[in-house]
Amino acid sequence: MADENLLDFNRRVRRLEKAHLDGYGFEAIGTLGRSHYRAPRRLRLPVMGPVLMLFGLVVVMKGAIQAQLGPDLYQAKVDLLWQGSLLEQLGAVLMQAEPVSTWVASHLGWMT
Repeated sequence: MADENLLDFNRRVRRLEKAHLDGYGFEAIGTLGRSHYRAPRRLRLPVMGPVLMLFGLVVVMKGAIQAQLGPDLYQAKVDLLWQGSLLEQLGAVLMQAEPVSTWVASHLGWMT
């Protein structure tokens, strides 16, 4: 007849070995185990910042041109772009007055 404590011990060892084979781990509280260390963060190139900066720069530039030329002359120049080549028509799409650049132009109007 086997010792009951020995059977219980062997049962626990088999359970731990099975867990170890399945990939489970154990870390005592307060120790510096695997979960304490983190992989170094990957450096990411900032994308949204430069895109938003470029968008803001374009809107402010369009607003400054609108404020300098005035709304009627600005629209006449955009209409002239619409009559040009495909590249000029693309420029007309980009330079079309929209509410944000018109708002910027109204606030920059004091400069002219």
